[in-house]
Amino acid sequence: MLIPPVPTTAQVRDALLKLRNPQLEKLAQLSSVPLGTIWKIRGGLSKNAGIDTVHKFQPFVDALAAQAAEAAVAAASAPKPARRRRPVKKAEAPAPAASSSSEAA
Repeated sequence: MLIPPVPTTAQVRDALLKLRNPQLEKLAQLSSVPLGTIWKIRGGLSKNAGIDTVHKFQPFVDALAAQAAEAAVAAASAPKPARRRRPVKKAEAPAPAASSSSEAA
């Protein structure tokens, strides 16, 4: 029986950096690896991820990375909505100064 090669921590981290938060949450759900552990590996806080941990989520990483790339291409090619401009408020004329007759006396 052949054992598949285990990627290095740097390779795993590079693969995880391609994923965004929704894909990382999906990865945690599919692999039953806690999201915090995946974030630690992605952020470089875990210098030596365990073989069992990597083995659990590695099969899903490539599929989710491809999905993220497709979503990025679709978002880039989608037409952007027109920006709505705020109406410009017209400046009000200053009120004339009230003259009082008591000042003249």
